[in-house]
Amino acid sequence: MRKVLLLLALALGCLGCVTDRTLELDFKHPSIEVKPNGFYVNERPASAKAILDSLKDMDIPGSRVIHIRVDGDVVDLGPARMLMAYLAQNGYTRPVLVTERHAESSVREAGKRWR
Repeated sequence: MRKVLLLLALALGCLGCVTDRTLELDFKHPSIEVKPNGFYVNERPASAKAILDSLKDMDIPGSRVIHIRVDGDVVDLGPARMLMAYLAQNGYTRPVLVTERHAESSVREAGKRWR
């Protein structure tokens, strides 16, 4: 019984830990995600502190651009902005929120009107 409780305590204590040592930060496949029910790293729930600790453990420089994907179902960007502020307070000055949506633009010749 004691061993079961110890294993349970270890499992619950690690909730929010980033156990996978790979962390993609590019804009196409970022590992850090903001979903309606919290933060995720490599598809696993994580706290803001666990995200910061994993960045520091992997020696990611503070000047590196960190892409954070925002799920399409997220309505309130408050938690995402708080994560960005938390990272900035701890030396990571270039976090960027990205989505799967994108906009395209084009330049028209001066004499032609838009229709």
